[in-house]
Amino acid sequence: MKNIIFFGDSLTAGYGLPAADSFPARIQEKLDTAGLPYRALNYGVSGETSAGGRQRLPSVLARQAPDIFVLALGAN
Repeated sequence: MKNIIFFGDSLTAGYGLPAADSFPARIQEKLDTAGLPYRALNYGVSGETSAGGRQRLPSVLARQAPDIFVLALGAN
């Protein structure tokens, strides 16, 4: 299984939505339907800034090595 890390702010986290409706969860549904061996991991944090994301990134990467990394910061 390969890992896709979605790292970002409230748009990634799915602020105000059920977890199943977040962007990474929707991608996971598509991956599963297609039978692709990927796991979408949601590391979105509501209210995250670029500076905060920069500080948080090393700990996320230490926990989980990504095969694909999706960065979505800058809306806050």
